[in-house]
Amino acid sequence: MLKPVTVIVPVYNEEKTLGEILERIFISNEVDKIEIVDDGSTDNSLKIAKGMSKKAAKYGKEVVVIHKNKNEGKGAALQRGLSTIKKGAVISQYADLEYFPEDYPKLLSALAQGEVVFGNRFAGRNEGHRYILADLGNRFVSFVFDLLFSQKIHDINVGLKAFKISALKNTKLKEKGFLIEEELSVTFANKGIKILEVPIRYKGRTFEQGKKIKMKDGIKGLVYILKRRFIA
Repeated sequence: MLKPVTVIVPVYNEEKTLGEILERIFISNEVDKIEIVDDGSTDNSLKIAKGMSKKAAKYGKEVVVIHKNKNEGKGAALQRGLSTIKKGAVISQYADLEYFPEDYPKLLSALAQGEVVFGNRFAGRNEGHRYILADLGNRFVSFVFDLLFSQKIHDINVGLKAFKISALKNTKLKEKGFLIEEELSVTFANKGIKILEVPIRYKGRTFEQGKKIKMKDGIKGLVYILKRRFIA
């Protein structure tokens, strides 16, 4: 397995779930380091992150807590975390409970065969809430991306991705919000990297429970990949 394995956890107002998801990441044998990037939270997320970081030593994990004064979005938080990583593999993990750290072994096993691995929620076990229109939109954006960039993926907006940091060599990411998912996908494709997929579990939550990505983000994603293919 490529070492070290660093998990980046962008956080924005996730006080209800942050402690549990970090505990599950800490007990993962595959993980060496966790970077928690608080993206200007206004709740107790930063306090929880700092408290949890003190517990990481008993698991033999290195934890870094990064605080951003201003909320800029998932992409900005992910980029801040990536800026300190020089080698090994990276896993992007949401701070909610929608994605399962228990799926890391599958991602990293597939990563041994390539440079980039996306989770695929449509091929795995699903629980919780699902928005049908959002799923259809994601599938359509994934289809258009495949068509334009000669890839074969089904879940471009999945929040659980793994890649070798070398796959982003000489790359400056720009998107601050959820368009980071499309930007990563286009960046890898333009480098000639084949994106692999593995089935993952998914437990969707409602907007009332804190879900942030919306249908309009899917439309923005479609426009983005069209622009990247035909304009920039």
